[in-house]
Amino acid sequence: MTDPYRIDLSQPPSRRPSPSGSPKPGSAKVTLLWIVLAISVAANLLSNIVAGDEGTPLGLAAGVVGLGAIIGLIVHYVKRRRA
Repeated sequence: MTDPYRIDLSQPPSRRPSPSGSPKPGSAKVTLLWIVLAISVAANLLSNIVAGDEGTPLGLAAGVVGLGAIIGLIVHYVKRRRA
């Protein structure tokens, strides 16, 4: 009976093929989501500094876009973990 936890150095290690459907960690989609998140955070910060506590439409829009980018990054992470 073979032991699945035994380290066998007599054979070269086999690599698991990556799933073809999931993008790589440094893909353009993930990079774009991080850039969108950074820009929306900066726009939200600037709109709050300029307008104060009034809650400008620009700050609201930037917050919604940032929230969408965060959700996109989380969905990408979960899909990559399941693959």
